[in-house]
Amino acid sequence: MIIKEIPVKMFFTGVLRNSFVGVFFLLGTFSIAQERDYTPMNYQSTEENLIIEHLQKNLAQSLTRLANHSHREEIIPIYEQRTNTLIEKVKNNHFIFDVPIYDQLQAIFKQILTSNPELKEKKPFLFISRNIWPNAYCLGEGSIVINIGLLRHLENESQIAFVLCHELAHLEEDHANLSIHEHIEDWNQLLESDQFKRLKKQKYNRSESFQRLVKNLNFDHKRHSRTHEAAADALGMSFFLNTKYDPKAAISCLEILDHIDEEKQPASIALEVVFNTPNYPFKKKWTKPKKQGLRAMKRDQPEEAVLDSLKTHPDCQRRIELLYEKFPTIQQVKQEDEKSISNYRSDAPQFDFEIIQACYDFDQLGLSLYYSLKLLEQYPDHVYLRAMIGKSLYSIYQASKEHRLDEYLPLPSSHQTVAYRKLLRFIHNLRLDELKKINYHFLETRKEQFAKEEEYLLALILSNSAMENQAATKRYIEAYQTQFPTGKYTLLISLL
Repeated sequence: MIIKEIPVKMFFTGVLRNSFVGVFFLLGTFSIAQERDYTPMNYQSTEENLIIEHLQKNLAQSLTRLANHSHREEIIPIYEQRTNTLIEKVKNNHFIFDVPIYDQLQAIFKQILTSNPELKEKKPFLFISRNIWPNAYCLGEGSIVINIGLLRHLENESQIAFVLCHELAHLEEDHANLSIHEHIEDWNQLLESDQFKRLKKQKYNRSESFQRLVKNLNFDHKRHSRTHEAAADALGMSFFLNTKYDPKAAISCLEILDHIDEEKQPASIALEVVFNTPNYPFKKKWTKPKKQGLRAMKRDQPEEAVLDSLKTHPDCQRRIELLYEKFPTIQQVKQEDEKSISNYRSDAPQFDFEIIQACYDFDQLGLSLYYSLKLLEQYPDHVYLRAMIGKSLYSIYQASKEHRLDEYLPLPSSHQTVAYRKLLRFIHNLRLDELKKINYHFLETRKEQFAKEEEYLLALILSNSAMENQAATKRYIEAYQTQFPTGKYTLLISLL
């Protein structure tokens, strides 16, 4: 039986969230050489209620400071939504808590605050987000967020400290809140302008004219944002120099950011090799591009000039030059603790696996499959990766069968990497029957090796249920119930 009442992907997410409470990953125990070792980090805090209380207090203080603001009534809902969204993310496992890497980053954060006591007045709080994009940001009410997508690229504690100092500078200067206020003021001015009044009287092309007005407004805000970034670099560097960390890490960090869009894993994915099995050979037609209509092609064209002009952060090389000009002492050597560097780097592979789990948990099935395949090139015998490929393909199959594929998988686009675009083309080219057969035969090739592993056994159960192999499905379910009587997927497989 295929589950229809509860989308299987959504069910997985719920099961995974509940089962990871209390799971701790110990620094130094994660070894990819042992190609079975990967334990997802902990996504629920033992102090969740205290964190939520802290966020609500910060909101109340932010609203109090708006008492005399002319646009108070317009700003309040934005502030409230900002905090409520953050609280929902805390409740729904968007952040990492209570594991050694969490403690390590909190220690870095505390060291920065101790070295710059004036920052404590803002009552900042650090969140480690499971978001895969290489970014860190300040929300404005006291919360600093750093994504695992950025952490997986950084090399040591000093680079992390520089990023956090930069975001704390945004908090100190109140840049996030100022941007909200400026946007509301500019928007009100726009609505009262003669240009807008003339636009309302237009009989034709009003939508296009309005879009041009809004685009000009966006350009103005991006220019303001660039000014904020330059100011945050300077003030953040001042904070950074007060700490124990290596000043040169500011430069090496910016050099990493300058190439942050480059993939860590191999640039290509050998789909023709991975999914070529003895009993179901790969077909070249599966990866051939289909002809697009003129409208789709036009929509897909990147506007390079616009994309460049909308960049928030200044060019990283220029930022480096400005830091050298303003802080010549960056050249001085300050050796960081070797142990802290070693410990942080030991977690880097963990983040590569964490982004796969995050993509899967948050329904980004194309990306969970993509990153699994890319990492498989490096670790071809890793059971978690092979199981995740099987689970992702099954969930894609289920979504396609229910005519909901567009909710989980984008169409190929010129804005994507060549490898990801090829993967998406491959998936969209497949018929339902081909999709389930590819998954089934992919998993069958390693069933003797991995059938006793919980994740892989689940993938085998799902692929066989899709193939309507009732006898095999029953056999694997019985094996699961025997090997994992209290397993995290017990309820799921009982519904098959």
